[in-house]
Amino acid sequence: MRTLNATSFSPDARFLLGISQLSLSLAGEISDTVGTVHREVHSSTPLGLLPPQTNIARHVYALLKHSFLLPARMIGMAGHRIPPREVDAMTLSVQAAINGVFGDLLARQNNPLALGMSLHGDAPVTGQPLVLFVHGLCLHEQYWHSPAHLAFSDDLRKDGFRVSRLRYNSGLPIADNARLLADLLETTGASRIVLIGHSMGGLISRSALHQASDAGHRWPGQTTHLAAIGSPHHGAEAERLGNYANRLLNVTRWSAPLTRLGNLRSAAIHDLRFGNLLHSDRERAADIFHTHDPREPIPIPEGVAHCFIAGTRTVEKTATKLRSDLLVTPASALAEDYPGSHTVTRELLHGVDHMQLLRDEGVYGRLGRWMKLTG
Repeated sequence: MRTLNATSFSPDARFLLGISQLSLSLAGEISDTVGTVHREVHSSTPLGLLPPQTNIARHVYALLKHSFLLPARMIGMAGHRIPPREVDAMTLSVQAAINGVFGDLLARQNNPLALGMSLHGDAPVTGQPLVLFVHGLCLHEQYWHSPAHLAFSDDLRKDGFRVSRLRYNSGLPIADNARLLADLLETTGASRIVLIGHSMGGLISRSALHQASDAGHRWPGQTTHLAAIGSPHHGAEAERLGNYANRLLNVTRWSAPLTRLGNLRSAAIHDLRFGNLLHSDRERAADIFHTHDPREPIPIPEGVAHCFIAGTRTVEKTATKLRSDLLVTPASALAEDYPGSHTVTRELLHGVDHMQLLRDEGVYGRLGRWMKLTG
């Protein structure tokens, strides 16, 4: 029998393997949920109306579920053995989006779609300063590429900085990605570090700095600046609305099992309900019925200049009521009432949405002035 050489798989084949495994896993979850709803309906029916078929149905649904999950596990094992290769930008964008929605599931199943954490752009050099850009949920490092961002990067290089951009699985818990980033930065040997995060990337940067300090890492002592652009420091309303809709499904025993489907969204999306930065925050807010903010605030560390930048779709600068940037409200992004944040520099940009913040000249102009003013 001819042996299949794993290295012969193209990036497209690896991508399709991952899609197949994820599809089978989700189909298994849906089958299991439908089976649970079926059992609830039967158990609430008066005895005698639907006798023996109930047990038969239970075994049929179990068989269906495992018929989906077994191939999914096998595909995951096969895909895990295929060496990762670079993919085209469109495929990477789809992969990054899938990571944002199902990233923790992909990681648990060794799905070849799961992205690892890696640096792109300038490789860090021991003894040289480093600026690291951290993208947000469902994105990847190439989303930073715009004329305004590239011009700002060139200016940073002229000032002696190495400029890197992070790629990572944005569906993992924020605290997990922050720990991975903290360990990665400890290996760079950079003489100075500046962290600039967009959306969830700002939360990961803050958590990484906090966790690294607690772990006794060296790099927090070399960190001078941290900027969070459109970051939901007090959570994102869209996730709270999604969680509220999921809670409504618990009104009846028939619809309650459907909450499992809503909870398939990634751990990172769950974290965005309140802007969780620590594992302890996640544990307090794990239940979908949690509607209050259970977090332990992380103090702004002394010696690290912080800048929170918010966007609003409101164009009028004199308006008292500001619209969100589509995903994050100015109040959450500026976090003016965050404990211990009186030293934070805050900037508000009018007439920009969440994704425009990545490429807006005004954002980079303010970042440049802030870095020069704060040394």
